[in-house]
Amino acid sequence: MRLLPDRETVRRMGKDENYTGFPDDLFTCEKEFVMETCALMKRKLPGNKWSCIVRFNTVDREMLETMKDAG
Repeated sequence: MRLLPDRETVRRMGKDENYTGFPDDLFTCEKEFVMETCALMKRKLPGNKWSCIVRFNTVDREMLETMKDAG
């Protein structure tokens, strides 16, 4: 499964290529997954803005800073 499509795929789909969203309140339940996803977004989609739904009890300062840095 590919988590993030490349820009060309997004463009062909007619979607906004400068925004990605994760509407899942369990997105931040696994810190390692979030950290890897953020690194992937920085590498594959630099400059993109994104958002996600979080539960306050599943995040820490390091994760939030990494998420912010990823866009």
